[in-house]
Amino acid sequence: APADLLAGRLFLVAAFATVLPGIVLAYDLLGAYGAFERLRTRPFRTSPEARRGMVAAGALSLVLPLLFPVVFFPLVWGALVLLLEPFNRWPRRPSILRDLERGRPARLCRLLAAGAFCGLFWEVMNLPARTRWIYTVPGLDRLFTEMPPLGFLGFLPFALEAYAFLRFVELLGLSVPFEPEADGPVAVRVPAPVRLLVLPVVVAGLSMLAVLGLEARTVDSRDPLVKDLPSAGARESAALALKGLGNVAAFLEATDTAEEREALAAWLLVPRDRLDRVVEEARLAAHRGIGTRHLTALTAVGVRSVESLARSDPDRLLAALRERGLDGSIRPRRLRLWVRAARG
Repeated sequence: APADLLAGRLFLVAAFATVLPGIVLAYDLLGAYGAFERLRTRPFRTSPEARRGMVAAGALSLVLPLLFPVVFFPLVWGALVLLLEPFNRWPRRPSILRDLERGRPARLCRLLAAGAFCGLFWEVMNLPARTRWIYTVPGLDRLFTEMPPLGFLGFLPFALEAYAFLRFVELLGLSVPFEPEADGPVAVRVPAPVRLLVLPVVVAGLSMLAVLGLEARTVDSRDPLVKDLPSAGARESAALALKGLGNVAAFLEATDTAEEREALAAWLLVPRDRLDRVVEEARLAAHRGIGTRHLTALTAVGVRSVESLARSDPDRLLAALRERGLDGSIRPRRLRLWVRAARG
């Protein structure tokens, strides 16, 4: 994300704000072509006890990942469906559960297909992106540096969760239905001033709280700048910024070959070996989202290039960082991933 904090936070909010519209767009597109409409299953009836059991299971699926995230994190992909669908089964309102009771699984199938399509699209876009997810999935972090194959299955129930959530806020009278058939009675009538004035402020506040949580636990680095590299002097950094090479990505692109490095060193009036050190640090900062903050910690314990990172033992490296109090947010799974990717 952008290095500027305000711009970076707005960037994150905008990125996440496109997720639900993306699911709905794919779902609507499938609906426009009548996908899965002819499918039928055996009708059934859920008892009040079964629906209460669903709500309890959904609540438990939200609580357990908060208490024991490493073990129970997969439960978050089904929690909202179990928790909300018994409420969404409101008279004259479409819901996944009501459709299944009637033996009509078309909505369920369209949502699963929409989740699969969006998941594949998002992950393909993630591969070449500079702002990207680096996955350290518990239990699979020693095998994969991108989305594990099983991880794609999570997008299917996620689409069901998205639909259940949107239906729930419609039922509360807080949003406009995105399907004509959903224009039925609501469970709660929220006054217009609250819906139009108070709700946006609440949503904006909750969004910013989520972003602050992401920054504390999830965001490893922002757009790394050359001026933050340990070997980059103030004069050289200022000159590179004037030349349009202030961020690490542009700098690495301009120093890809030996000839380019030689020319840039002459232009900066610095020895070639010093520029080479800056290039190696830039490569390390760009490696798997390490960034300049973690780079500074790594260089303090002797890791100054991707090659030296590849030669390191993750456990010994983490011990050296902890001994100096430099481990910070460098968690063992992330460090192992950096080393394994460097070796690859």
